[in-house]
Amino acid sequence: MALLTFLCAVAAALVVRGPGAVVGVVVLAAVFVPLERCVALHRIRVLRRGLLADLTHLLLNATIVAVLTIVGVVVSTAPLWWVRAVDVEGRLPAPASVALTTHGDSNRFVDVTEVFDRKLAALLCHESQHSDPARMEPLLRNWGAANAEAGGLPDGRIAEAFRAIDVNPF
Repeated sequence: MALLTFLCAVAAALVVRGPGAVVGVVVLAAVFVPLERCVALHRIRVLRRGLLADLTHLLLNATIVAVLTIVGVVVSTAPLWWVRAVDVEGRLPAPASVALTTHGDSNRFVDVTEVFDRKLAALLCHESQHSDPARMEPLLRNWGAANAEAGGLPDGRIAEAFRAIDVNPF
């Protein structure tokens, strides 16, 4: 009966572990049988009555540990299965960007026509910064019109030009 159990355990090990199971048993036997003969705590014959039972326990224990490990990994990851059903990418924030004022390589244009007069009044408050304040309005208006044209805005609009750099890693 022990031989039949041992052969069933070997067959199960071959199915679960593949041909490597037999090679593993042979390597273990090649290492530990001589070692047990040299340094045995108790004199036990290697080819004894209980050898098949020992080998059966070894193979069954290895198979049971492998199966329980796989089941444990599957069960422990079960709470995370909902992540696959959630559209994570669709819930990410829109890409953030930094807008820099540039000249020549702008890629974002903001229409400031409605607030141009307030902008001009705010700039003119810095009296010490302008040698000829009367020149400021036509200079800024022409510059804004050129920006609006470069940004594809309709005629008569005034725009600020920026270079936007996306910084969101997602």
